Amino acid sequence: MSPKSEKETSRQSYKLTIEDNEAKLASLKKDFNTELHEDLKKKLEETEAQINAIQKQMKEARASDIIYFHGDY
Repeated sequence: MSPKSEKETSRQSYKLTIEDNEAKLASLKKDFNTELHEDLKKKLEETEAQINAIQKQMKEARASDIIYFHGDY
């Protein structure tokens, strides 16, 4: 196979790969549910806020325990 035909074969292969990936991307965009995404994003933010609140409570409880057990109250 000549270098020119190898180059053309590679070019065709890349072109087919790009076309395949573009088709997959179009399918994903079509299937993407914006409402579901926003709902999940909101739930994630709420969960993160709850985790932060619990972590703060744990930190405060730990500090309170340290003060109590070391007699610095």
